Amino acid sequence: MCTLRNFPNLIEHCIEWGRDKFNELFVDTPNDLINYLDNSKLFLANLKSNSTSTAMVQTLERNLNFIKMKQSNSFESCVALARDQFNNYYNYTIKDLLSIFPLDAKDKEGNPFWSGPKRAPSPVEFDAQNPLHLSFVVSYSNLIA
Repeated sequence: MCTLRNFPNLIEHCIEWGRDKFNELFVDTPNDLINYLDNSKLFLANLKSNSTSTAMVQTLERNLNFIKMKQSNSFESCVALARDQFNNYYNYTIKDLLSIFPLDAKDKEGNPFWSGPKRAPSPVEFDAQNPLHLSFVVSYSNLIA
């Protein structure tokens, strides 16, 4: 899991990461919302007993984002959520990782941390003129809508 989250270096890692994220956003979150709406007390009790505090916060934030999006009932809210997710995946998470393991970080033996299969990532700022960035947001927005 650590390799998939922070240090994917093979195409298989990236495919598994993508599959995990797709399942999390388009399968798990809708199911969580249904379970919450059916019985909020049971859902929260299960979440508390089966999750870390970080995972609980992430699940509740995802659910809240989807509820807010549904309340606004607009495609613009889908686009805003897609943009936020782009920034989370390709900018903020990478910046967080680099704050923990800077480019000049050393491992326990004093060797460069970012060496061998571990290549330092670079944060990506969203650029509406970039076809890949735009494709991500359009596809994500359509799937949510």
